[in-house]
Amino acid sequence: MEFRLKGRIDLEATLFSGQSFVWERAENGFSTEILGGARARQLGDGICLEIADEARLPAWREYFDLDADYGERLAPVMDAPLAAAIAHCPGLRMLRQPFYSTLCGFILSSNNNIPRIMGLMRKLEGLATKEGFPMPEEILAAGEERLRQMGMGYRARYIHGSARLMAGGFNWQALRDMDYESAKKALMTLPGVGGKVADCVLLFAVGHSQAFPVDVWMERALKGWYGLSGSPEALRRQAVERFGAQAGLAQNFLFHYARTGPEFRRGASPGAAV
Repeated sequence: MEFRLKGRIDLEATLFSGQSFVWERAENGFSTEILGGARARQLGDGICLEIADEARLPAWREYFDLDADYGERLAPVMDAPLAAAIAHCPGLRMLRQPFYSTLCGFILSSNNNIPRIMGLMRKLEGLATKEGFPMPEEILAAGEERLRQMGMGYRARYIHGSARLMAGGFNWQALRDMDYESAKKALMTLPGVGGKVADCVLLFAVGHSQAFPVDVWMERALKGWYGLSGSPEALRRQAVERFGAQAGLAQNFLFHYARTGPEFRRGASPGAAV
């Protein structure tokens, strides 16, 4: 069944902006196995979504965050770099994703690139006995050696170890009710989850909007566009102080702009912060 989801979104930018690794290009659009599987294509400013179960439609609308007004949320913290980032891709959405597939994706992101991460995620999907992403128990049953044979290298130990803790009862849903610092500390007890991975998972799968992942792109942006300095952790703290509760949303636009916008390629600045 096909459905039209209204709401401004740039599917290409959103699905391949580094926040998700479970979509692949398909004929006339994109496809994924999560949430029961779907095919999506751009339809004007919105989406034409093909799914098997109409009852999942509200979950998909929530997944694409189509009802959020980003302009209203970011207005109190707007500045020149952020305004330039939004103008560069006004249809960028922040996906609200399932926890476990998001966790695995960002564990695999360590010292990796997006196409390779996506390829490894496809291999993990092959371990599922039903449609969708495998359960932790299925990854655990596959064994660490099989994960290494799939090309995960040292990350196989982290994927397998995290699956063991998840299967053993790690209560990820409790992270939603914790304050940000407590949730981050709890998440970092999982193997392979450092500060940056924890921030990505908290932002894109748990709903902690003040999470602000800092990688090399964000480090360059914060230093070059905002004149900030210090370690990645110091930069993160300064960014959260600046953007407050909307830090994660601001990060999503700034990160995409840093990777794909023209200013970094020319070595120029999008404007001084105000």
